[in-house]
Amino acid sequence: MNPVLVVPESMNTPIKQKFDAFHAENPDVWRRFEFHALALARKGVKHYGAKTVYEYLRYTYDLATRSDDGLKLNNNYTAYYARLFKQEHPECADLFSYRRIAGEDDPEIPENIHVI
Repeated sequence: MNPVLVVPESMNTPIKQKFDAFHAENPDVWRRFEFHALALARKGVKHYGAKTVYEYLRYTYDLATRSDDGLKLNNNYTAYYARLFKQEHPECADLFSYRRIAGEDDPEIPENIHVI
């Protein structure tokens, strides 16, 4: 079963809701993202880009995804996969950097952090 990304109500925006629908329909994306991120952590990598993992999935695998927007992997969802990874693997929380997402109020991320 696919894990669910739990966020404060202030972060439950339309983009997050679209991510939730995509995530539910495409469990292979999460499984592959998680697999590659864990492999990096196990190799001793201390910091890496979630976007790099996401792009690796896009160009390495012939993923057949289902989405309302017709995109194979929507760039807007990268941050949510990074946050889901942090939620599911708190021991690897520092692998990715986290920034505020436009329109969201993430209490774990300081106000002065760049908005993506």
